[in-house]
Amino acid sequence: MNTILENYVSLLDFVSLSIGPDYELSLIDTSNGENKIIAMKCGNISGKHVGEKMLPILEEVISNKEYETSDYIVNRAAFGANGKALRTSMFFIKDEAKHLLGIMSINFDDSRYEDLGRRILQLCHPDGFEEDVRQVTAARTEGKEAGGYHGVQEEKRTLEQTIEDIVDGEFRNIMIPLERLTQEEKIAIVKNLDNKGVFMIKGAVGILAKRLDVSQASLYRYITIAREDDK
Repeated sequence: MNTILENYVSLLDFVSLSIGPDYELSLIDTSNGENKIIAMKCGNISGKHVGEKMLPILEEVISNKEYETSDYIVNRAAFGANGKALRTSMFFIKDEAKHLLGIMSINFDDSRYEDLGRRILQLCHPDGFEEDVRQVTAARTEGKEAGGYHGVQEEKRTLEQTIEDIVDGEFRNIMIPLERLTQEEKIAIVKNLDNKGVFMIKGAVGILAKRLDVSQASLYRYITIAREDDK
């Protein structure tokens, strides 16, 4: 391994530990023309492994000699060897004469966050509705006429609106006016919402506390009681 590239191996470790498992970091040796991966962290995103050639997007960058006019490229759309859509950034490692020795690349996979977004929408929408909305939106984007649901609002819902919908859905299942709820009944509501993961969403505690006409401190106490009941 080139001695200059050796210095980047520990940097790979540091950056990987700092930014987390959704980012795959690779160190590629381009000094000998083989363009193979010599080190990798969180290597489960692009479908590539140590000893294999780098992604085609990096081959294209080298072929176009983009490294001659820039020290790095960020947020380039790419596809992994497994077909997964990625956001790729690359840092060009050069010697004193500006010859390319290697590339440190970072591939980001946002599928976990897309899944989280779907789960949040599924909390407040009927079964299948969220998928229908996604298909309608995709069809409109492609300029096609879509069937199914019509009149879907184009603007994105805020998290606060989503939380309100989830809470409203829970309250609709209650036959008692909110002002007549006992503490035990309020805790039962909190427990149901907690099991759905609502309190993982920022702002949910404040919204529900207001709807139940209790302080946030009281609501946190209800959450604690509800979770202790599950133990």
